[in-house]
Amino acid sequence: MKKLIIVIVSIVFVSLVAPNGYCAFFSSKPEIKYLLAVMPVENLSGDDNYNDLLASSSDILFKNIYKKNKFRLIEMDKIGDIIGEDFVSNMLYNKDQYLKAVKSLGAEVLLYCSLRAVNVEKTSRGKNKIKVIVDARLVRLLNGEIICMENVIQVSKMKNLDISVPLNIALKKLAKFIARSAY
Repeated sequence: MKKLIIVIVSIVFVSLVAPNGYCAFFSSKPEIKYLLAVMPVENLSGDDNYNDLLASSSDILFKNIYKKNKFRLIEMDKIGDIIGEDFVSNMLYNKDQYLKAVKSLGAEVLLYCSLRAVNVEKTSRGKNKIKVIVDARLVRLLNGEIICMENVIQVSKMKNLDISVPLNIALKKLAKFIARSAY
């Protein structure tokens, strides 16, 4: 009789209590998504020839961060409307105006990204070894706290001198890192 009671209690425990405890133990809190604004990618490489390429890089970074679904993003066009210029295609934006616009839209975090260097070397096989260094900082606007910082070095061997391929790969890696380390 004792064995029968133990078996019945065990069955009741396993069927009713254990699943609820398991779910409560492994359930996750709802994810808080911060409102993020992406600054236009800044050219710190010293070569103005990359400015046109970097104008589209902000959009590439924006789309890759959006795909990770870790942030609520402010449309870059809305910020441009407040500032009064299309900074995606025009690198001559005013940072102070940009920050005021971003804050007025309620952004909580801001992503700064810059192209640090581009190095091109010829390989022994006649290809170009293109090295692109890109860095990013995710900053909380409330207090200026740096949430995360990362730099990516992307090296690609190509026949032509098109740096857009290694730059896009580096930006995708940055977006992945930022999405992973944001919380």
